[in-house]
Amino acid sequence: MKHFTHPLPIGALVLAVLLACGLGEKKEEFEALAEELKTKAEAFEESVSGDSLSPAETLEKLGEVFGAGEDFVPIDVESMRAAFPRRIMDLELKDTDTKQSTMGALKFTETTGQYASSDGSQTLVLKYADYGTLSGMMAFVAAWSMLNMEERTDDSFERTGKTDDDYPVREKFRKMDGDMGNGERDVVVEERVVVSANGRNVTWETIEEASEKGTDEARKLVKKAS
Repeated sequence: MKHFTHPLPIGALVLAVLLACGLGEKKEEFEALAEELKTKAEAFEESVSGDSLSPAETLEKLGEVFGAGEDFVPIDVESMRAAFPRRIMDLELKDTDTKQSTMGALKFTETTGQYASSDGSQTLVLKYADYGTLSGMMAFVAAWSMLNMEERTDDSFERTGKTDDDYPVREKFRKMDGDMGNGERDVVVEERVVVSANGRNVTWETIEEASEKGTDEARKLVKKAS
């Protein structure tokens, strides 16, 4: 079995990203989050320093340092599957797929719904990913909204910000034929569940509706699991 040795320069990487981004008025708040992540990263490095760990052992250590603890229970698979809308505009739910992992302190669940138009020309994937055991990392991931970045051309855009419910969101879309195109929208719900909508040959409104419906369902799932 192949083993690999730590430490990794995680803390230094975090600070380098901060310096590169230009945080403006959110700088102090973001730096506080980065310092918290850096402290946890250093704890992880110290816990594995000098050891040769397998990938499974490394994931378990990550769960112990960044996680919510052994008592955390991921949202159950059947609840996630039931949370997929049967239809999103002209697209119908065709299939679902689930990946669930429990490895020491690291536990997560991902459930994916596959949507398509009647002729198969338009497709969309809606995913719920419950990464609650990595709550320490998720808080930092959620902080991307503080950057409030936007890039736009005549036929595309990419931006970060917050939803009307104050959830961090990342949006990306490129038109390919009229209003039809490819894009994605990721929302972090309650610093726990990531809702991702990824569409191909669809309108931006279709992706947005899928994401908003998914966000509403994810909020219910988190509330039920709490």
